[in-house]
Amino acid sequence: APAVARPGTVWTWAAHFGAPAGAEGRRAVPGWSDVVSVADSGYTTVAVRADGTVWSYGVNVDGSLGHGVRERGYEAEPRQVTGIGPARAVHNSGSTFYVVLRDGGVVAWGADRFLVQAGRRQGYDGVSVPQRVPGARNVVAMGPGLLNSFALRADGRVVGWGVNLTDVLGDTDGTRLRTVGGVSGAVGVASAGEAVVAVRADGRVCAWGGNAHGLLGVEPRGGQTGRPVRV
Repeated sequence: APAVARPGTVWTWAAHFGAPAGAEGRRAVPGWSDVVSVADSGYTTVAVRADGTVWSYGVNVDGSLGHGVRERGYEAEPRQVTGIGPARAVHNSGSTFYVVLRDGGVVAWGADRFLVQAGRRQGYDGVSVPQRVPGARNVVAMGPGLLNSFALRADGRVVGWGVNLTDVLGDTDGTRLRTVGGVSGAVGVASAGEAVVAVRADGRVCAWGGNAHGLLGVEPRGGQTGRPVRV
């Protein structure tokens, strides 16, 4: 597992899952001295550096290294993921990685083609090279889920795509990217599995989806809603 330390170095304290015997665990990742964002699946680690370049290393799971190869393999040293414009941040859901670009677009690659293609049913195999997520524009942050993904736009609205588990995409059918109704003025978004939570600029919090185990922060527990409720 990685952690960013000052001044932008990244330290790990365990080897990647599936790494060859003898792979280094606790160490400073070589060459990473100016990292501004990092994401890790347990198998693969991806980082954005201050110059906007994207780098990866670790175990390749269905293309999760982003280097054009889907076959499983291991890379001990970071290598640049090419074909990506200047990047702002990286996020992941399992072995699917999303990079928010400085121009507001999103590129993605990794184990789940369905999510990389913004919910378009074009297969569920891996994608080994970065691709633009169709329809993702003016994005400033993301909150990927396991079967779906959510992006925060500069105008404070939230868009989502994927499997509409527990109405997290709203009270509509379909899997493709769409705006989540009832959310405005958001400055942060996160997926909690069966529910999604957004923080507004005024400090208020809203949530929608499934309320199992009280995920929506309201009583009674249970049920679900595609309309955001105030926490």
